[in-house]
This record gives sequence, C-alpha cells and structure tokens, in this order.
Amino acid sequence: MRSLSVAKGYQSLVDNRIRRRMCCFAVILFTVSCFVSIGCKEQLSKNWTGESSTAISSNGADSETPITTTKDTTTKDIDSKPASPSAAEETEVATTTRIQFEDVSSKSGVDVLLCSGERRKLHGILEAVGAGISLMDYDLDGLQDIVIPGGADRPREGNVIGFPGSLYRAFEPFRFVSVETVARFDLSNFASQNVAVGDIDNDGFDDVFVSGYGGIQCFLNQGDGTFAKLPPSSGLTDELWSSVSVVADLNGDTFPDLYVARYVNWSPIKNPPCYTRSSVTNPSTPVQSDNQTQISCGPLDFDPIDDRIFFSNGDGTFTDVSTKAGVAQGGRGLAILAADLDDDRDLEIYVANDSDQNFLYRNNANGTLSEIAVRSGVATGKDGISQGSMAISIGDLSGDKKPDLFICNFMNELPAIYISRGRLNFRFSTGERGIDLLGKEQVSWGSSIMDFDNDGDEDVIVVSGNVDNDETKNSYYQTASLLENVGNGMLRDNSKIAGGFFVQAKPARGLATTDFDGDGKMDFVTSNLDLPIGILKNASQDECHWLQIKTIGVKSARNPIGTVIELRSGDKCWVRQVVSGGSFSSSSDFTVHVGVGKEASLPALLTLRWPSGITDEMQIDHWDQRLTIVESTR
Repeated sequence: MRSLSVAKGYQSLVDNRIRRRMCCFAVILFTVSCFVSIGCKEQLSKNWTGESSTAISSNGADSETPITTTKDTTTKDIDSKPASPSAAEETEVATTTRIQFEDVSSKSGVDVLLCSGERRKLHGILEAVGAGISLMDYDLDGLQDIVIPGGADRPREGNVIGFPGSLYRAFEPFRFVSVETVARFDLSNFASQNVAVGDIDNDGFDDVFVSGYGGIQCFLNQGDGTFAKLPPSSGLTDELWSSVSVVADLNGDTFPDLYVARYVNWSPIKNPPCYTRSSVTNPSTPVQSDNQTQISCGPLDFDPIDDRIFFSNGDGTFTDVSTKAGVAQGGRGLAILAADLDDDRDLEIYVANDSDQNFLYRNNANGTLSEIAVRSGVATGKDGISQGSMAISIGDLSGDKKPDLFICNFMNELPAIYISRGRLNFRFSTGERGIDLLGKEQVSWGSSIMDFDNDGDEDVIVVSGNVDNDETKNSYYQTASLLENVGNGMLRDNSKIAGGFFVQAKPARGLATTDFDGDGKMDFVTSNLDLPIGILKNASQDECHWLQIKTIGVKSARNPIGTVIELRSGDKCWVRQVVSGGSFSSSSDFTVHVGVGKEASLPALLTLRWPSGITDEMQIDHWDQRLTIVESTR
C-alpha cells in the first residue's frame, strides 16, 4: 500500500502548457456574449425543432411491403413476486421521502429542443429512438458543461441530414451559455445520437466521440476552448447506424479505445410502413385501412449490425480490431457500460441490446474479449427471453460491495436487476426488490444508480417516454421514476412525492448525473423529444455526509476508468467505481460520489485500486469534501 496526499483544486494539476491554453480560453469566453443560444423556434436550422510538478505527491429490409408490428402490444407476463413490506413500512414510504428535486431548466439558459420528426409526421425508427445527453468539464473550470447531440431530420427528398448539436458552457451552477459556434463544435456532418466523453489523447482535456446515423466523428479538445475534428485518415469511419459508443482503455496500454455499438440496418429506402393492430379511440386520428394507424417499425423489423472496436495507436490514429478482439455477431445496441465487473483491474464491456440478448464481454487481458452474457446470467430476463433493453446503470444496490446492474426495458418488461455474486456471475432479482408495477406501461430509457439522499445506500432514477405519439397506444408522455433504496436493496417507487418533475409526463430519453453546485447532493439532466432538456437540482433536506473523488491516472489512462474506490468508516464499508457510459446514449461526470449517512465515524480509510495495478491509501479526517487524487508513480 502507498500513502496519498490530496490536491485542493484541479488547477494545481495543470502544467504550464495548459495554463497558457487557459489564458487563450479566457479571451475566447469574452466573445461568447456575442452569441445568442437558439432554440427549436429556429430548430431545423440549429439542432432540430501532462501533470505539473506541483501535482499530488503520492506513493502509493429493402421491401416496401407493409409490416404489422406487435412491438407495443406485448402481453408476456411480468414477474409478480416482489417481497412484501409490512403495513407500517408501506405507510412510512408512501408519505415520506428524503429525496426531492427542483426543476431549474427554465432559468438555466438552455433552450434547445431535440426534435423528433413529429412535425413532419415521420414514422421511422430513426426518429423514434431519439438521442441522449452528456456532461463534461471541457474548459477545466470545475463546472460541468452540457453536450447535446444534433439529432436527425429527413427533408422531402428523403435523405437523412444532421444538425450541429449544442455545447452549453456553465458559467455558474445551473446557468449556461451556448458556445458551440465559438468552440468550433459542429456535429452536422452526420445525424448524431450519442456523445461519448473521454480523454482520448491523455492531455488532461476531455474529448468527445460522436456516433449516430451515417458516420462517426471524433473531436479533440484543444485546451483553448475549441475542438478539432479528426480526419477520416485517423481510421475512425463507419457509414452505418452506430447508435452508442464508450471511451475506455480496453487493452491496458493507457490509451483510450472505442467500443461502438450499432443498431439496425435501416435507411430511407429500407423504411417500410408499419401499423398498429389496435382500434383507434379518437375519431380525428388519421387511420389506414382496417382501422390501423401508422407507427414506427420496431427493431426486429430490421437486421442487426455487428458492433465495432477501435484500438488507439497512441498517435491520433485507430485500428479496427473488431474481428480480432472477438466482437459478437448481431445485437441492436442502445447503451454501453465500461467497468471492472470482476475486480481484476481490467475492463469488461456490457451492451444493452434492443430485442436481442445483451452482451457481456470478459476482458482476457491480451487485447481480446470473450462474450459470456448467457453463462453470467445477464443476457435476458428471468424467463430467458430477450428484452427491449435501452439503458444500463451500475451500483451496489444490495450493499454487499459488489457491482450490480440495472437494465431499463420496454413496456410490459420489468427492469432487469442483476445482483453480482462475484466472478462475473449475476442473479436476476427484480422480483425481490419491490418494484413489481414499474415497467408495465413505461418505455424506460435513461437511468442512474446513485445515493441521491446520502444515507449510505444507492437509489435509482429512471426516465421514460413512448416511441410513437398516437391514440392507439399507451401514453407517449410518461413520468420519471424515483426508486428509493429503503434498506437491504429493497426499492420503493416514491416518484409522486419527490417533486414536480416526477409527476410531469414527458417523452424522455437520455439521463446524466453530476453535482452541479458542489453541495454534495447529486443532480441530473435529461433529454426530451420536442421539449427542452430537463435540469434537476437535488433539493433534498438531509443532514447526511458525503465524499466525492475525482481520479487522475498516471500509469493508468488519464481518465482511469475501472478504478475501484473503497471507503471504510468503523464497521461500515462502501465500494464505488469510476465507470464510462451507461444510461441511454449518455455520459455522466466521472467523479465518484459516496454518501455515508449521518453518523459515519472518523477517521476513515480511502483505498484506490487503479487499473495499472497500483493501490493507494489515504486517511479521511472530515466529510463533505471533494478530493482530486492523482495516481502514485512508484
């Protein structure tokens, strides 16, 4: 073990070259006021309607034949055997919750809309899926900025076009200004769905990798407030529908690699009309023959496309190693998670596939992966049937210090909760967690496992929205869910008493988390179709303590994805991890958050197990602080 000291701020970690970049950036920021952020009022013209010596010294189908789809009229059984709480517990949970959120979107300055094609009456699966949302501190000022993909449109000629996307810089907590023009951040070459965040060149400034329909793009952060796009000669090319991606060092050479999931083989000419079989309840709703209404086709109406892996060559170029690395065939991916799921200091990849078996790749530590989802118990639901999986969250729901998985699924499919039993073995345990009603009507997308009330156990937030806006289906606008952990991994749906956001139905998609104002309570953002994004401030009233840890790798990758953080206080212990990806097409803040409750004792011991093999320790003498920790070098 090696002892560790802590930097009080991030600036002390930046070398002179970075300081010069920041000076340039300040000049650029002065011009930002000349630009006005553009919303969906014009939408379709914008976005749719190296360490210093003062760093921590640490030792330690082509056919046009109409298809009738049943993707939204599934009647498979829902697991209906949740554990039953006592009457007294039900009364308490139904009337009180410590977790409250305030919607501060209207005062944030973010007014862009992610348009769905509803105005054009487009019924393609491309429009139905939508896009996610991401967070990054691109200018290293300590405040998380918001990145929104551009989405897609299909004008009359039928070709798919993209829009620039949005970059909103935070100038104070919960207040943002649009800077994509001055930052040279333009995603419009292709239709973008996902922005994956990561430090691709290990220079201390997070970059972005953009996936979507028609192409992939990588933008390197120049450190002066601008981005530069990598050319096709970098090796990053893909003309098909790459729906979501993750940035992480998969082969252990410290250079971040890319796992790119692809969705379906759809195109404007492979876009057959699909109809519901249900009767129309509103006479004004346009109908087809036999009382059918046109909707978007489902994923099973199109062929899947194999995923891809690009290994970094360390010089700004990448090599496609998909076949050599062992990418599985098929899959219709909508979410990816990179994390160390077996505590062996390398990264596993979990892919949530829509209507296919999910993938779990074990890292063989030799540049190859083995797909083991079936034997690990995380490929399907309890009944062995593939689900419409669209989001992933990771956390320790059961409190046994192992990483559990929460998978969001389509309506009439419960979320899949996989409890880790160690060594990449998981047990499906949704029916035991007390959420038997969630999933019967919801089409769940973005999600997060996080201790939102700092009581020492982790809660779950899920945002939902249907895929078609018509009168023959369940509601297009759907409410979010707050699943509060009430102990022993039991979850209670306290949505209706957690603030107005959770009772205001929206067609939501992505979700990403951070602590915007540094008060130790985790906030979140969501993307919504044809509505402003949601920015939610955690307004919980509690007296619980917390700790936040930002990690910087030296022998590991600069963003050391997979670093396991263990915090011991008396007889209590919490284990968290630096992860990349998750949710639906979204990226969250990499800072690790640990809630410890009201009475956690001090001093406490913090242990970091880095991907490089180094283990560092430090003593914690007071709570309610954010630490920036640099990996030791010897």
